[in-house]
Formats: sequence, C-alpha cells, structure tokens
Amino acid sequence: MIPSEILKSFTKVEDGDFVDHLNCYYTTWLLAFMCILTSSKQYFGSPIQCMVPAHWRSDWAQYAREFCFAASTFHVQVEQNSDADKQQHIGYYQWVPLLFAFESLSFYVPSLLFRTRDNIKHSRTVVRCVYLLNIVVQLVIMSLIMRFQWPTENHFPLTTLCHVSRRQHAHDAYATIDVMQCVLAINVVNHKLFVFLWIWLLTVFAITTTWTIFRALRPQSFKAGQSNPLSESA
Repeated sequence: MIPSEILKSFTKVEDGDFVDHLNCYYTTWLLAFMCILTSSKQYFGSPIQCMVPAHWRSDWAQYAREFCFAASTFHVQVEQNSDADKQQHIGYYQWVPLLFAFESLSFYVPSLLFRTRDNIKHSRTVVRCVYLLNIVVQLVIMSLIMRFQWPTENHFPLTTLCHVSRRQHAHDAYATIDVMQCVLAINVVNHKLFVFLWIWLLTVFAITTTWTIFRALRPQSFKAGQSNPLSESA
C-alpha cells in the first residue's frame, strides 16, 4: 500500500552504516521534530504579545499583535534610542519552521541517492560527499541568518518594537503611527534550538568526515554486511 511505502522510505536505509543513519535518519527526524515544535508554538500558541494603549478596542489590540508578527519587528539596545540607523530588524522568526522543514528534507534526500547507489560508481564515496556538502550548505544558511556570528540572545531578542499604522476612517489623509513594545516569546525557543542545531551539525560534520577518511584509509574494514569498522580496529 502507498502509505506503508511512504513510511518505509522514512526508515533507516538498508545496508547503511552509522553515518548513513546519523545523516538520513536521526538528523532528518530531529529537524522534523524541531519544525513541529516551532510550528505548534507559532501557529497554535501565543508567539508574540504587544502592549497596546488602554483605550484601544480588543479588535485593534488583536490586529496589532497579528500585524507585528507578520510584518516583523525591530530591536534596539537598552542604551540606544529608536532611530532608524540603530534599529535591528527581526524578521526571520516567521520562517523558522519552514527553515527546519527545508533542512529536514535536505537531510532526507541523500537517502534516495543511497537507495539507488548500485548505479553509481564509487557510490559510498559519492554519498558521503553529498552528506558533507549538505551539512556545509545548512551551516552557510544559518550563518547568513545569524550574520556569520554565533547565535546569541542579541539575535533572538525577547523584547522588540513595532510600528503600527492606523486609520480611523478610510478617507483620512494621514495614518496614526504607534510604536508598540512586544514580547517575542517564540524567540526563547528559537534561540535554544539554533544553538543546539549548530552544535549538532558541527558534530555530524566531524563524525562524517572522520568516518569517510577512515573508510578511505582502511577499505578492508568495510566488508560486505559489516556496518561498524571500528569494531575490527579495536
């Protein structure tokens, strides 16, 4: 049946070793879990809360929260003012679940290559290179988001600001612009997940590189049906 075949495709690859399972199975499911976690908090919880004037109606308050979350917010240091040149715009948090979904798919795709490796010369070497290239691409993407810096709390501020424009009537010539102070509760989760993912990807890259070099130097350790070469080297 089709559902059973789909589920089977997300299981560990047959004849795969530890590196294959680490890249195509464990990392894929880890990123899928992170995607579900951030999505549930973002779309079914309260990812942002904004302080609104007491005289605002409840529908305006709801509008302000939804607008600030969709339109992105900005952050300034406590000792700074809110001048445009001092603002640090925070607009990535809406895309974090999609980023994790994309990365999960990126780690799953090499398993398709592994399952068809019989048609590729030096297939295991090719698959290992695909693993390493994929990890490098994911690290570059995260580096671009973090502006090539280690993910700190400054990249995931808990308190942000947002400009909300309002027109009381459709024919008003000018809109009233209010500055809302918001709490991005979702950034608490995002910060921890990004730090963990950085460490995880670097660890997977180191293990995959070491395993690939070991296999190139000692190919006799990878006999048919043997998935752990380290057991023979002991």
